[in-house]
Amino acid sequence: MKVESKKEVGTKEWVVEEINIQTGCENNCRYCYAKSILQVWTGQIADWTKPEIRWKDVNASVRKYCSKEGYQDVMFPSSHDITPGNLSHCIKKIQQILGSGNTLLIVSKPNFDCISTIADGFMEYKDRILFRFTFTAKDQAILDFWEPDAPKFTERVEALKYAFTHGYQTSISIEPCLDINNVEDLISTIDPYVTGDIWIGPGKHMKQRSGYGKATDEDKKKMDVLVDEKNSKLNPLLLGIVNRLKNLPKVRFKEGAYLEIAGCFGPEINNHRRQSYKNPVMVAAGKKARETRRARTFMSRESIALKIDEAAETLYKEVYGGFEEVIKRPCVPMDRLQTVIHNLINLKDSILENAKAQSANTITVT
Repeated sequence: MKVESKKEVGTKEWVVEEINIQTGCENNCRYCYAKSILQVWTGQIADWTKPEIRWKDVNASVRKYCSKEGYQDVMFPSSHDITPGNLSHCIKKIQQILGSGNTLLIVSKPNFDCISTIADGFMEYKDRILFRFTFTAKDQAILDFWEPDAPKFTERVEALKYAFTHGYQTSISIEPCLDINNVEDLISTIDPYVTGDIWIGPGKHMKQRSGYGKATDEDKKKMDVLVDEKNSKLNPLLLGIVNRLKNLPKVRFKEGAYLEIAGCFGPEINNHRRQSYKNPVMVAAGKKARETRRARTFMSRESIALKIDEAAETLYKEVYGGFEEVIKRPCVPMDRLQTVIHNLINLKDSILENAKAQSANTITVT
């Protein structure tokens, strides 16, 4: 399959490298990806809210990373937060990162005391520091449910104001967006103190990571209203928020949201794209079932190709109003948008060619 370029998703949309110094996080966010990954990879079910400092990482030297236009060199931290318990160690690591000549993206659900200390101590480096603070909702009741031990909304706003008034570059991450219907109110509150981008994106595997199966009925109701990337293919709420916010100059949408709206996700397409990664045991187990379905496989792929074609049109016409409109708004990453569309078209062509090849060797579908 021809793929024009490798898409960058997740934190790779922001930085070249990520650095962390501890395992665990006091914020106790229900949807924490790092906690989920640790449990899957290691089977470890330790108390995530009692973090352990990784001294090897604290003391490790930091090299100068190759700069990339439009990106920060290093993101710190990415799998934990900066808290009073690890502040001194975080300051040491920040000094190492900046001392090596890197630019730095500091991502945090900001604790005011921590951020003010860092801001006061690194004034000479402020031209190489970008703060990106996470605001997933404005409603404190929602935050208390999903992020029970993280700083309150009002404290995060005060930390944002402090960094802004002290001359630092500031930006916002609304990912996961926990209150999609009131995101405009959230943006209007924080926008005056933001010098850079406001990134918006849905969550990923939110219910699975949050222990939905073991949750109470009351908690399940709160989880059910959340827009989850896995379950939001062409979700009208996501499409609605893009249409409502697309003209705001600071707003950008994480790649996951782009792809969801474009209709790129789905089991049939993902399986088609990931043939080379299949486990041999799974291949053998599914051989008989695939042979049974072979006659209709190429038909479904033709259908997928048509959907991809329609999705590409939706992406640049319905969502962004055409490339002419995009050109007028340089804050929108048009080159990324074009690459997504080109990849969709290439994928469609590949599927159609594969379908024709298979149809010549399969029985006629009646």
